[in-house]
Amino acid sequence: MELKIVNREGWANPELEREFALQDPVRADVAFIDGLELREELNLKVRAGSVASLSYMSDVNDVVDLVVAPALNGMDVPGHFLTDLAAILCNRPKAVAGPRDRKSGALTIGISMGGADVEGLTPVLERALSQAGHQILTMANDAGRHPTLSHFLEHKLYDHPADPFPYYVFSECDLVVCQGGLSAIEIALLGIPTVIRSRSDFTPAYRFLELSGCSRRSAGSSTAELESTINFVCENGSQRAQMARACRGLEAEIDESFWEVLIYQLIKKEAHHEAMPFLRGH
Repeated sequence: MELKIVNREGWANPELEREFALQDPVRADVAFIDGLELREELNLKVRAGSVASLSYMSDVNDVVDLVVAPALNGMDVPGHFLTDLAAILCNRPKAVAGPRDRKSGALTIGISMGGADVEGLTPVLERALSQAGHQILTMANDAGRHPTLSHFLEHKLYDHPADPFPYYVFSECDLVVCQGGLSAIEIALLGIPTVIRSRSDFTPAYRFLELSGCSRRSAGSSTAELESTINFVCENGSQRAQMARACRGLEAEIDESFWEVLIYQLIKKEAHHEAMPFLRGH
């Protein structure tokens, strides 16, 4: 397996650039590509028997063999999309957060709206939840800025190569608010309940987490509806405890053979939605 990275921000670490920058053409039986604008790199530098995209909005999605990602924002779902959230599981924590026993009052709440926070909901939620007396944690660094890609990769690939799980910052949280993408399942595997902001045509992801009992979805996508759902979960300690127990049992629901089966089917040119048994019992 070979990992190559397209970093248009520039490399702060020359050693990291030498090892991971996509410079020369790569050849593979199967190539997994994750990014919004990679059409040029795919055409010029990737030679693979099968290509799978891991980004639902990538500019390569109309030419690859398979897209493994939830469908978002009301978009149509072509036949070569796999849309169950379990299919895009990437990181599993080696340490699970301990149970929280606060029944009510001020809580520690994480906010992880990710790259999809184009509406700038994070500061709005920070203000509202802080005014309600809660302690807020986000993914920003100590200076309040999100790290550059180069620094993020250095931390993930060099500082913690054996355990690159990105959400340990939320280990002390009673609850995390997110958009329902990949972060939702990874935070659930950490043992933390989530409130998911409803977004159109995201039902495969919601269904998996809701059936598992790990998350509660807001009634709509507005800030008011999201805050109402957060407040409900904050005030309902028994439900939070039940959600946390479901999170700690989520690992058993994931079929670990998913990626092995997928790679085999891609090599054999057999991959399609109906052939992917990625969940047991759902």
